[in-house]
Amino acid sequence: MMAAYKRFARMYDAFMRDIPYGRWAEYVIDRLRRYGVRAEDDCVLLELGCGTGSMSRYFCMEGYKVVGIDLSESMVKEAAGKFIPGFEAYRADMRIPFMCGGSCDGVVSFCDSMNYLTSVSDLRLTMRAAAMQLKTGGIFMFDMKTDSFYKNELGGNVFADRAGRDSYIWENHYDADRHINIYDITFYHRIFGGICTSFTERHVQRAFSKTQVLKSAGEYGLSLKEYRVRGERAYYIFKKSD
Repeated sequence: MMAAYKRFARMYDAFMRDIPYGRWAEYVIDRLRRYGVRAEDDCVLLELGCGTGSMSRYFCMEGYKVVGIDLSESMVKEAAGKFIPGFEAYRADMRIPFMCGGSCDGVVSFCDSMNYLTSVSDLRLTMRAAAMQLKTGGIFMFDMKTDSFYKNELGGNVFADRAGRDSYIWENHYDADRHINIYDITFYHRIFGGICTSFTERHVQRAFSKTQVLKSAGEYGLSLKEYRVRGERAYYIFKKSD
């Protein structure tokens, strides 16, 4: 697992302007409530890979207390700078327990943050950490981009976008044998006229099979409650066994 989102963090929200965070948050909150994780009960959520806090804001608006962690110090600074009531952001590794044991009612992770785990060992460590931090009966809910999405939609393709003075060219390289997708993203910032500064970031993600996810979760007492695939993402809901 590698730290990414360095200088990109400043531009992140502008380029993610079309992401339906509100609609995603509604779905997450509905499922959390279904399994007894309700804001009115002073429930605490731990958000893995919280990024700039875009999803966190909606959870806090619902009334949850949210602790967000992210491996990128730059993303954490962006999140903290939004001054979201009820939200705290910290730089931390999702593979390592951050909260006191059994202190969280729910652990959540979205926007393919779990795909930044690049080995089965990383996945197992994250499942272990989530289970340790959850209360008995607590919920671990996350999404993952699928192997077919990397293979058919991203692999070998090049994308570009522009937001104000910033733009990027995003190249993808997918290793189907290792299920690894490498993103090489070159960013440009226009200073004036035709003069630009540029930098490149490399992001590495991995696709995991349902079997790999279930096996890793089951080792730490997490039982599958719901699974579905919609579009480019698979959605998992696990419950910590009694």
